[in-house]
Formats: sequence, C-alpha cells, structure tokens
Amino acid sequence: SAQWAAFGQFGAEMSIKVDDRRVRFVIMYASTANGTSKLKYVTLIRETQPGGTSFSEPDLKIEQLIASFKGDVNILHADMSPMTVGRSRWHAETTDSGMMLNSGEYGEHNCGFVQELSLSAEQLPERSHAQRVISLQADLTYQLMLLPNGAYCLLPQTIKKATAFRIEVGWFRRDGERSRLTRYYDERGVWTASALIADRLTP
Repeated sequence: SAQWAAFGQFGAEMSIKVDDRRVRFVIMYASTANGTSKLKYVTLIRETQPGGTSFSEPDLKIEQLIASFKGDVNILHADMSPMTVGRSRWHAETTDSGMMLNSGEYGEHNCGFVQELSLSAEQLPERSHAQRVISLQADLTYQLMLLPNGAYCLLPQTIKKATAFRIEVGWFRRDGERSRLTRYYDERGVWTASALIADRLTP
C-alpha cells in the first residue's frame, strides 16, 4: 500500500538486485485496537539467477555498521516530479551511552532527508539479532534487524497517527559495498518518496 491507515492492513515488499542476485524483504504490520500498527514479521528471500553467484556473505554484525559510508542516491518522488540525484552519508559511532547514527540523503539544491538514531549500550548486540533503536527525530522506536548474508532492515516497531516514519532495507556485501532502499512516509501515513542508495565504507 502507498499509504498507512489506522485499523487497516499495512506492509511493504522491497527488493535490492545486484548483478545476478537479489534480496527481497516482505514486511508486515498488524493493526491494533488503539489505531496504531505493530511490526508483525519480516520475511527475507534470497534469489539467484540460473547459474548465478551463490550467497557467501556472513551474517551481518553490528560492528560492520558502526562506520562511515558515502555514496550516491537517487530519490523518486511520489508526486512524479523529476528524480533527484545526489549524495548520501551514514556515520555511526560508539559513545559513552551506546551508539549514535546520523544518516542523510542529499540531492539537488541541498534538499534531502536526515535522521538521527541512538542505540543504548545495553542494546548493542554481541551477535546478529534484532535490536531496538530509538529515533530522536520522529519519536518512534525503531528495530534494527541483522539478517543472514549481510542483509538488514531498520523499521519502526509501532506506526502511530500523525507521526512521519521511514522503512529501510539494506544489503552489505563482502566487497565492502552496500545498497540501501528507503521509503519515506509523512505524518498522514502517505508515501512521499523512495531513496535508492549505493555506498561503501570510507576511512
């Protein structure tokens, strides 16, 4: 659905294809009696074209994301205005209280999307498994899921009325390159834009 609505079913299927391989994410939310939607499940599907390369990436670890990434972004707008092309950045670091993440996608005329997230020290995972991430910008609790073969997703645990949110999936490959796909929804729950980002680790 291009729009989230209270008391209705909501979900998203998003995929990232690189060469002869593709990862697909099926994300579903369940509505609640108070008009919010809670994350129900995520299904990861890994596909290879006939005769293609097998998936050999190890399961993603949080240390691989505590780093700096820079790359290119293409932003598709829901109002069908021209696609925005620009640069992206991702910087995550450990702090006394845990981890801070600052990410943004910037296009023409320096317009773009920015989000800051924090992860407490108690929530830092020792191995690949889901962890909670607190959003400082949208007053939502996000869940960072570290999945097999370098895949991950960053999702709001609960979608609320009058609160903008984003859904992000990513694939970190063995060569240090990463692909991210992010959907942005406004405070009405309407899809406003999608950003496709190709970035890689920077020193």
